[in-house]
Amino acid sequence: MAYLKSISPEEGVKQWNDFLREHSPFATHAFNPSLQNFYSTYFNWKAYYFLLFDERQLVGVFPLINTGKSFVSLPHFSYGGIICTKNSHFDTQEIIQKLVQIVRKEKPEPGFMVFQIENTRQVDIEPLSQGEKIFVRGLMDFKGAVKSNKVSSFIQLPADKETMMKLLSSNLRRKIRKTMTNGLEVQQGGIELLDDFYPVYAHNIHRLGSPPYAKSFFRAQLETYQYGDAKIFLSKLGNKTVGAAFLMSYFGFFENTWFSTDRAFKKYLISDHLHWQMIQYAIEKKGKIYSMGRSTQFESVNLYKNHWPVTDMPLYNFSLNQGPGLKNQKWLSSIWKLFPYQLTLLLGPRLVRDIY
Repeated sequence: MAYLKSISPEEGVKQWNDFLREHSPFATHAFNPSLQNFYSTYFNWKAYYFLLFDERQLVGVFPLINTGKSFVSLPHFSYGGIICTKNSHFDTQEIIQKLVQIVRKEKPEPGFMVFQIENTRQVDIEPLSQGEKIFVRGLMDFKGAVKSNKVSSFIQLPADKETMMKLLSSNLRRKIRKTMTNGLEVQQGGIELLDDFYPVYAHNIHRLGSPPYAKSFFRAQLETYQYGDAKIFLSKLGNKTVGAAFLMSYFGFFENTWFSTDRAFKKYLISDHLHWQMIQYAIEKKGKIYSMGRSTQFESVNLYKNHWPVTDMPLYNFSLNQGPGLKNQKWLSSIWKLFPYQLTLLLGPRLVRDIY
């Protein structure tokens, strides 16, 4: 019995987008189906976008990437897993494991796939081999998932920026007004701003002790992203770029996915300036949620975000056969900071490729 059926990209995108538009308040940018093109063209990974049917009804969607080393939902983004209807009745962990098992055995071509849940109810789950790994991170809690120490900070957006301003504390309103008079200007755009964005990002990530993505990583996203915004925002002080952010959106969800500032200009309140500019943009675009992105709960970045009217949404991890990985080796961060900046630009993109 065939458990998977390939469908055309046109049909798959339509069903995927229609389902999430109707059923999910948390269809984040990571669920944008155009990322399939990014994964396949930039990383040469196999991207499977499953439409989950139960008794002929579309009840869920699940993006899954085969990196060659692991099955991940989704690499390099904070959100993945299954989004399903409220009245769906299936075991999420079981479906994830069955899908990985079927893909391993049938080796289908990547793309949009229809998966009939009812056809697999009697299928036994086989254990993974030692070299096979599964990792899923997202907003949805389910059996087998573990609440992590990471949260994403969401702001529910009102209809206009005047109302948004009233939601801010008096101290934050004062800071935002100060950014308007201290000479900072905003610039927004696409690939034409990448050369200004990248040095601020790369220097900041080096300061934090993490390997950077290559400039081509961001270029590929700007070139392949559809059904929403992928934009660069810059804070400029005269001709100097002192802050840079990468904003992505999908169905009213906006998130600054990469955010960096030049610490030498901290007194200019660059972070407040950039966030306020992106919040205003999201409101103008009729956005529902502005996300300040992922951070470790109760640490400094998260405490800064909580000066804004955010709700911290917990993130959950589900993994099988996953070892500790480079990301959890804190001592490596201290060593990486000692590497010459130019060397990190050469080595970093190779390392970060497999850090999910």
